Amino acid sequence: YHTRVRMANIDAPELSQPFGQEAKQFMKQYESQRCTLKTQGKDKYGRTLAVVYIKGENINLLTVIRGVSWKFMTHKREYYKAQESARSQKLGLWAYPAIEPYLWRKR
Repeated sequence: YHTRVRMANIDAPELSQPFGQEAKQFMKQYESQRCTLKTQGKDKYGRTLAVVYIKGENINLLTVIRGVSWKFMTHKREYYKAQESARSQKLGLWAYPAIEPYLWRKR
């Protein structure tokens, strides 16, 4: 069955941000694939928070590795390392002046 989730540990750029449309396209490749969710409760808007796995791969972490999203509200070492690696290689959103989405929304 189909359900929408808020992907845990990450924050993708807003569509109006630099790299926002590219991030959306990256995620679209996964939207109809069978996945496993490791749920982490609900966010403040009532959405299910989850880590998404496809064929055993952590897609949330993959987005950080590829520079498609920022790590968000996590202290998990693998997310920090992935973000620093993507940033140093200027992958994805790091090729632009990177402004975190929560700061972008405040503008």
